[in-house]
Amino acid sequence: MRYQIVDVISKRQKVTVKCLDMQEDAWLKVSLNPDTLECIDKLIPDSLQNFVESKQENIREYLINLNEIVNEKKSA
Repeated sequence: MRYQIVDVISKRQKVTVKCLDMQEDAWLKVSLNPDTLECIDKLIPDSLQNFVESKQENIREYLINLNEIVNEKKSA
């Protein structure tokens, strides 16, 4: 597999997915719409965009778990 998700950062206006391109040994960032998780960057290579789209369910689950942890800390 060419890409690997390294980090997911959620903000109100966008979700940023940091990826490692293992062929090029480069770090890449993809911005996603926080509601639909669709790519909002225009200059992302198709292969990276397809990879991120294939991982939408994993990203969604991560964000849900992250939100639950934040809510638990707030109520503690």
